[in-house]
Amino acid sequence: MSAHLAQVLDLDVGDVVYITGVVYTARDMAHLRIKKLLRDKKSLPEDFDGGVIFHAGPVVKKVGNEWKIWVIGPTTSTRMEPYAKMVAQLGIRAIVGKGGMG
Repeated sequence: MSAHLAQVLDLDVGDVVYITGVVYTARDMAHLRIKKLLRDKKSLPEDFDGGVIFHAGPVVKKVGNEWKIWVIGPTTSTRMEPYAKMVAQLGIRAIVGKGGMG
């Protein structure tokens, strides 16, 4: 068992966890896009290895010529269940979301 897996298995509900590094937000359409890119043997827009996926829906607002994240909130992770194996193969180390996954 890897040291990282041992740490995860040692967690209890209510434990505080600090995440450093890259956290990607992704919902249904992002997972579907990644699936299609992999199927078509095309390059992914990012190297997800070691990253974290946050099942979230950001609300963006255009300020001048830039889009800024205004607010972000979790979305139900259950909808992403069909993509769980694919996400694991990308090297994602954690998923943050709302509700459960198998």
